Amino acid sequence: AASAHTVAHTPLRVWYPVAASLAISDVELNAVEGLMGDSCAGQGYQTGRLTLTANLGGAGLTTVTGLDVTALAAFESSDSSVATVDGAEVTGVAPGSATI
Repeated sequence: AASAHTVAHTPLRVWYPVAASLAISDVELNAVEGLMGDSCAGQGYQTGRLTLTANLGGAGLTTVTGLDVTALAAFESSDSSVATVDGAEVTGVAPGSATI
């Protein structure tokens, strides 16, 4: 028996990040008076929210700007003894400096 094949073609466009910008709701996560830390043994600190926006484009494509891609990214702290990251939230742990 003869076999019949159906072939379909579709154009494909691939956009990629051409620029990105990371922002945090508060660059200083201060101690909060009267707030205890998670272990109830230390000082509690503020939490800030990260937002990652990107411009997507590609060869021959119109650049799309200002897309919120926060949910697509993974974030980490350079020093978890100073600030921890959970999803897109950064929480102060102790005085010091950390890079996200």
